[in-house]
Amino acid sequence: MLYCRLAENYFRIDPQEALAASKKAEEIARQLNMPLVRARALNTMGVANLILSDFDQAINSHYNALRIRKQMNDSLGMANSMLNIGNVYYKLNNPEKCLENYHNALAIATKLKDLKALSKIYNNIGSVYESEEDYANALAYFEKSIKMKEQLQDLNGLAVSLFHTGRVFILTNQTEKGLAYMHKALALEIQTSNNVSRVVTLRGLSEVYQSLNNFKQALKFAQQGYELAKTIQSKSEIMFALERLQEVYRASNDYEKAYKYLSLAAVYSDSLNNEQSLAQRNELEIKYDTQQKQLENLKLLSEKSIREKEFERRNLVQVLVILIAVLLFILALAFYFSWRRTKSNNKKLVEINGQIQLRNQEIQRQREELSGKSELLLKQRNELEKLNDFKNRIFSIIGHDLRSPFASLKNLFLIAQTSKMTESEIRTFFRLLDEKCDFANNLLDNVFLWASSQLSGLVINLEPIQVSDLVDENIRLLETAIEQKDLRITNNISDTILPLTEKERLNFVLRNLISNAVKFSYPGDAINIDAIETDYEIIISVTDSGQGIANEHLGKLFTAQRFTTNGTNNEKGTGLGLLLCKELLESINGKLSVQSQLGVGTTFTVKLPNKVTADKPVKMETHPALV
Repeated sequence: MLYCRLAENYFRIDPQEALAASKKAEEIARQLNMPLVRARALNTMGVANLILSDFDQAINSHYNALRIRKQMNDSLGMANSMLNIGNVYYKLNNPEKCLENYHNALAIATKLKDLKALSKIYNNIGSVYESEEDYANALAYFEKSIKMKEQLQDLNGLAVSLFHTGRVFILTNQTEKGLAYMHKALALEIQTSNNVSRVVTLRGLSEVYQSLNNFKQALKFAQQGYELAKTIQSKSEIMFALERLQEVYRASNDYEKAYKYLSLAAVYSDSLNNEQSLAQRNELEIKYDTQQKQLENLKLLSEKSIREKEFERRNLVQVLVILIAVLLFILALAFYFSWRRTKSNNKKLVEINGQIQLRNQEIQRQREELSGKSELLLKQRNELEKLNDFKNRIFSIIGHDLRSPFASLKNLFLIAQTSKMTESEIRTFFRLLDEKCDFANNLLDNVFLWASSQLSGLVINLEPIQVSDLVDENIRLLETAIEQKDLRITNNISDTILPLTEKERLNFVLRNLISNAVKFSYPGDAINIDAIETDYEIIISVTDSGQGIANEHLGKLFTAQRFTTNGTNNEKGTGLGLLLCKELLESINGKLSVQSQLGVGTTFTVKLPNKVTADKPVKMETHPALV
């Protein structure tokens, strides 16, 4: 208990010390079999890990604490665990899961009439509404929280609610009132040595003073926030503090320092993105472990039931043996009454035998149920293997589509750093930078569109799409690569070509096909994009006169073998783009085929339903492991 209290007092000042103390408390509680103390230690461990931006460990600790508290019927503890799980989802930008856990915690705390828990929950629900710009609801929840925290004299919690209230007033153009609330929060945080909350308040004050063009004050609070973030060793708070510093320096036209702090922030951002992926993956593993334990418990209960039935059957047999012995003894003593009693006893024996048969049938049925559950376990294991394969493909897709634009961005920044540019060159540089950012953003949208279509039973509404505009848009996105190779690319598609399809999926396919044509064309080559319309379908073709594909490799293009070759300028790929194109086309009733000759060129053909003949929505296949 001393270690628990030590950790709970440390996490606002030094999260690393809080983590060490809570781990020691959890270890001792586990050895002494003290589940409620262990749950308390796990809860503090999760809070410390969240402050340190270790999201996967945070959500693991809170789920383990919640499991113990449910087993021990600790209602207040369950509310606190749900509140903290919601906090992790808030940091992971998942407002739906966040609010779901907050409201579950609110229901328990309301039933228990626990003001301390209610004050925290009201504050956190207000924060979600604040992030969604629902300021009226946010203020309502913050006001409830402030009243309760003042009643409880909870200075740490009061500082948090005052800060958020101040932010809402700032966002609703009541700047003077908002600053007053923020400074009250800062004074309380200094009084209570609450470094964790103080970092956030300093950052908020810096933002407000920058918006008022008071760069001196903005820089002062930003620097204090950065130094404090380093002392608590929170990756996310260090990243936010670095971003705040670069924004102040950029606004005050000190671009050299702005670039320095932006570069440092990017390093922390990459680290946090990796940890968020780990947290999401760990969430799936938690769900899998929970499901496995439930099935194991069910199996154990079934085996226990069978043993009880067997025991009952043996007892029944023993009763029968004793009964028969008694009957024989009575027969020896009283032969005179044997004939009358024989009938009655035979009838009883028939009834008892029927009961035994019913018991045997019940045991057999339960054995069959166990066999069925074993098959279900095997099926679910296979489904989880499919889910793992799907996860790996997601990561491969992101790497495949994002490597090229971010490499281009890196080259642009290298040019900017090593060259002295004129105003005209700077404008050209930022135009190219804007194009690359747009391109990367579009790629992300399309990749996650494909990923989301695999994860749910999504109904796609098909509509007539003008293919010519999509082709022009993708040609513009690839303009730099086309100019580098001096290619002649021609869009021969009429504006009247309107297949019935889904825009983003078709756009993904066209971008990949045009990008491949550019990649495998030689300098000075020509690329033609054509389309013809029939009564039943629209046929789009992308033809290049580049290096072509050997016959023995054509069959590998649309499979999971990941066949790939380098482009004419040694451009690299992963071999997943055409497989994704094929899957996305099939999801919108389309088909993809290829014709190629080595050294002559390649033609990719897309067939889509004509708008006149295809009018039914497409329902995507639901991934079985996620139902």
